[in-house]
Amino acid sequence: MCIRDRYMGMEIENTLAHDNRLSLKEIYAIWDETIPSTWFTRLIATQKLKLPNGQEVTLPIFAYYNSLEIDTILIGGIHGREPAGAVAITKEASFIVEQGENRSILVLPLMNPWGYYNHIRYGPSGNSVTDCMYALGRDKAPLCEESEKIVHFFLNEIKILKGATVLDLHEDPGYEEGGTPYKETGTYLYLIGEDAKSHQITHQIKSQLQKCPLPLINNGMTRFHETIKDGIIENSPDGSIDEFLSVLGASPVLTLETLLLSETCPPINARVNVYQQVIRSFLQ
Repeated sequence: MCIRDRYMGMEIENTLAHDNRLSLKEIYAIWDETIPSTWFTRLIATQKLKLPNGQEVTLPIFAYYNSLEIDTILIGGIHGREPAGAVAITKEASFIVEQGENRSILVLPLMNPWGYYNHIRYGPSGNSVTDCMYALGRDKAPLCEESEKIVHFFLNEIKILKGATVLDLHEDPGYEEGGTPYKETGTYLYLIGEDAKSHQITHQIKSQLQKCPLPLINNGMTRFHETIKDGIIENSPDGSIDEFLSVLGASPVLTLETLLLSETCPPINARVNVYQQVIRSFLQ
């Protein structure tokens, strides 16, 4: 029995086929078929999903990696209303595996399958599945089971090497809080880590974004009142998995955002194409 069938028990299609995202079935199938036997496939957490017919299924959150000591990390699908990252990483699965011949890679392509399926930002608990406030000593307990298990995985099952590079693909759906504050689309980066701004990979990603169809926003303000300067927001203490990974020694930790004016503006295919090119630039 293949991995996707073992944990899902049935085929699940998306409820939002109109935006052309890959279905959960397709995402699990692509990774199941692409990851070689020399890689690890680790089930790090699960989520329960109730289908319209009342049936409950289990959605797996997988980590794929080719070493226990990691120097390169790709993350997607933390927030369910931001599908382009999960889709782009999955479409680049074969390329990512090829790059694993020369480096130790960890891929977390779909961190919140429940949110992805339901087109909801957070997980079933109503909290971010990768909230790390507890791990960073700022909260008394984990906010949800997924975040607890994800932190446990990073602390106990693998080692993040000092200077490991991280690319976390998000989107900024300004429309989700009632009316977008943005008049135009574009991209920007959160950046964390020692000497992260001067790192070669940071320059590569910025260069890639400056010439892409969703160009880097040089200066501006996010809906969270964060200042974008030269396309970057630096060292945001947001309690995210990105901040947590920087504490573990990763640098640079790059979080890419695209301004969304609506669910389909820019179209998901355009966003995915940009993210695919960024992934290739990140791994070069």
